[in-house]
Amino acid sequence: MLATILAEYDSGMVYPNGYRHSQVLEGVKKNLAIAPKFVMDPHATAMAANVALSKPSSILAALGFINLAASPMWIEFLNPELRNALANLGSPNLKPENSVVALERTGFMLQRDGDTLVMDYVHTARTSNNLMITDLAPIQASYSLDDLDEIKSKSFLHLIAYWRKQADVERVGKGRIREHDKLLSNDKAEFFAYSELVDRFSWRPHPDMKTLRPIMVSMMGEEKTSEVERLQAAEMRRLFIMQILPALILLNCRNAVDVEKVPAPDKLNKQRAKKGRPPISEHNVVKIHLSATRKRVYEAHGGVGHNVRGGLVIGHFKVRKSGIFWWSPHWRGSPSDSTSPKTYVLTR
Repeated sequence: MLATILAEYDSGMVYPNGYRHSQVLEGVKKNLAIAPKFVMDPHATAMAANVALSKPSSILAALGFINLAASPMWIEFLNPELRNALANLGSPNLKPENSVVALERTGFMLQRDGDTLVMDYVHTARTSNNLMITDLAPIQASYSLDDLDEIKSKSFLHLIAYWRKQADVERVGKGRIREHDKLLSNDKAEFFAYSELVDRFSWRPHPDMKTLRPIMVSMMGEEKTSEVERLQAAEMRRLFIMQILPALILLNCRNAVDVEKVPAPDKLNKQRAKKGRPPISEHNVVKIHLSATRKRVYEAHGGVGHNVRGGLVIGHFKVRKSGIFWWSPHWRGSPSDSTSPKTYVLTR
């Protein structure tokens, strides 16, 4: 669990002026000690990826119902599981340009400030020489849940520019990825809705980096330091929109998820305390919920209760006056067809 790794992590790196790199983690570690922790299981990760490909207008409609379990709140997932989910949805999973690491675990520390989510982004990554590192992104992001008139007032020229850009791009996705891409290209209203979802995200250099940033500038220069911040912001925005925002929608669906509380391991923590290591804290595992009725229907068609085909996640959420609800999961093809573990995306 990334929360446990982060709680005890110390890179050991010391800069020439004596500043320890791990000092930048002290703020997020302080919040981690009091935040409820949510860990996405593979099925919930896959479902969140599916939700991210919903109509952007539907996601916008759900924003007003998003609440955090607490503030601060920690949520994490495994990047390989997200990559598998996206591959099943038709993504080629191309490696981002200038990337020299492979992300292994991602965690977001979320806090609510009025109608704004304030977010820290932490990840573990494997370098090209197989070294594992844990770090806090050098930027802090905000995401507005408010009704923003200035975002809605997009000009038609903005849409024309988008269409021109799309005309020059070779489409490499398939399946739901391609369907979503075509929707944005062909439906002006949905493109503007997606544009609004993206534009609600903003960022700034992380305030906990105010001592470290001048050191990095002296080592790399302002241009390179700013480039790293921009790349991290783009990566953070992609992961937020593809996984964290959909996960929050699912967590606020009244009939979509189960949250299994995993207590702190007292015996193991006593051993860790003797070694001077921080305790492993209580956390919650987020699981997608398949109702008893839906489970019986599935099994009546020859399926096995714990082997739910990936097609079932092509349900959808609906926003009602009273909240967000998950609606009518269904399957494509026979539920008794052979399945592969990496295509399971619902569980109960």
